[in-house]
Amino acid sequence: MNVKIENPSAPKDKYFDLNVFEAKGYRDHYANLTAMMKKHIRLDQLKGRKVIDLACGYGWWGQSLLDYGCEVIFVDGREENLAAVRQQMPDAKTYLMNVETDRFPVPYADLVLCMGLIYHIADPRSLFDKMAAVTDQAFVETTCLDHDGEFIVYHRESTDARQFSLTGSACRPSPKWVMSNLREAGFTRVEDVSDATGNRAPQQGFPGLLYDWKYERTCGWRRAEHTLRRMFAASKPSARADLLVF
Repeated sequence: MNVKIENPSAPKDKYFDLNVFEAKGYRDHYANLTAMMKKHIRLDQLKGRKVIDLACGYGWWGQSLLDYGCEVIFVDGREENLAAVRQQMPDAKTYLMNVETDRFPVPYADLVLCMGLIYHIADPRSLFDKMAAVTDQAFVETTCLDHDGEFIVYHRESTDARQFSLTGSACRPSPKWVMSNLREAGFTRVEDVSDATGNRAPQQGFPGLLYDWKYERTCGWRRAEHTLRRMFAASKPSARADLLVF
């Protein structure tokens, strides 16, 4: 069941006054983001594999892998996003799922893409445990806290669809927090695979994105109108964990 907590007092973010999936040029930007991810996947080994695109939005992460012969399962907490996926790909397998309360729709996947999700939920560590129960390999992409220690902050967030939080709960983890908690969940090898490929200048309606930033220990998550983000690859010491390139 999807639970929505009305939170009218949570401030709206002026940088997200548009649905980014509908913003002009944003899909083109996803080509850069998925290129950054694909540098760390053995694409020739994807044929016949099962991939979950978790909190998929319009499905552009998973869609970028379809040409390599894998089966992609598109999962999101909003039916309107899944409808957009099916409009692009009528045969797509889509599942409505609240990642904080519901079970995964399949018992195993070769790869889970957890992109742009964990900073919109209350308990990322519990999600990492759920991911580890169904996969040996994962990517995690998130907004991060500017600190080189193991820190996470929690806050309230609008539940407007353009803000993406289903429940009104949100967080900002530091990169070290993400890596440490992925390891504790069972992904024994975790690497930061971010680079400047994903950078984007700010435009009206949404902030810029910065992946190759250095720590200033501000404990913020924006810098000069850019959101600070990172991407991580994680795997277990398993015979099935053979898709990632570190």
